[in-house]
Amino acid sequence: MIASVPVASYPDFATYDSSNGNVYVTNAQAANVSVISGTSVVGTVPVGVAQSNSFYVSYATYDNANGYVYVTSSESGNVSVISGTSVVGTVPVSIPSSLEFTAYDSGNGYIYVPVSLGSVSVISGTSVVGTIPISSTQPLYPVYDSGNGHVYIVNYCCGTVSVVSGMSVVGTIPVGFEPYGAVYDSGNGDVYVTNLGPGTVSVISGTAVVGTVTVGSSPGEAMYDSGNGYVYVANFNSNNVSVISGTSVVATVSVGFGPSAATYDSGNGYVYVPNYGSSNVSVIESNSSSSSGPASSSAGLPSWAYVIIGVAIAGVAVGVVIGVMRHRRQPLIPVSPTPPPPTGL
Repeated sequence: MIASVPVASYPDFATYDSSNGNVYVTNAQAANVSVISGTSVVGTVPVGVAQSNSFYVSYATYDNANGYVYVTSSESGNVSVISGTSVVGTVPVSIPSSLEFTAYDSGNGYIYVPVSLGSVSVISGTSVVGTIPISSTQPLYPVYDSGNGHVYIVNYCCGTVSVVSGMSVVGTIPVGFEPYGAVYDSGNGDVYVTNLGPGTVSVISGTAVVGTVTVGSSPGEAMYDSGNGYVYVANFNSNNVSVISGTSVVATVSVGFGPSAATYDSGNGYVYVPNYGSSNVSVIESNSSSSSGPASSSAGLPSWAYVIIGVAIAGVAVGVVIGVMRHRRQPLIPVSPTPPPPTGL
């Protein structure tokens, strides 16, 4: 057993700050960020105005060049810049309710923020330094490929991924229906794109899809564990996490209710999974120091598999609408949460 870490209402996303060793978990309804050290909350950072009947997406990205954590606030169209446990800047990038994910490009030091109406805002420090037009009405999720220096922008509406170099679009790749999240696997150089509708993951090498992996229902965000070389995909409607090696699922881990994301803490080797419907965070011990992959348990998985807790479904009763998975989601029923399409379709 590791721990189940209670946080605020509807934890949505998480990121790891390698400079202080903390994990930052965004809380959609509370409009704040829980700062976790190990298995304890050590701080709370407000990033918006909380309301009992409103749900604000807030996604976190760490910039290892300046040590800041960037958090989107959809109700304001701003990006809050956090240092430690304090907001040190606010960057307006979009109209309200059109803002979600961000990505850090370590090659040029920029933060890329897709906004609605087909554009991506580019932030340096605490200022917008450029805007990139995208041939999509819903650019949603960016990820940086350190191998080729490109940023891949997932276009939810169109089933495509735009490839950006610096301030220019250099390619477009067709993927699955309703692409949602993405992650770069530095071990094999591939980009993994989750497809919400069919419950699959498209594997991209350069500018071509080289594989399709079937995972759970409504796969949302994915993350890469550099310790064991696996990609973790949070399946929102299956209440589990698919573990991918290359183009194969090698394990499925049950977590809390409505897992929306995951992040890897390279300091302690844990994988943190915010459970949107449980208001807690499941902590997976990935045994990342082992060179062998997950080995078999009673379900046929490797012997050291994963120690996981936080499966409590605290405070969420059957028949209660838990609201949106993210700001683009419509109200969901806890018995069967399914992230609907972003607004504006």
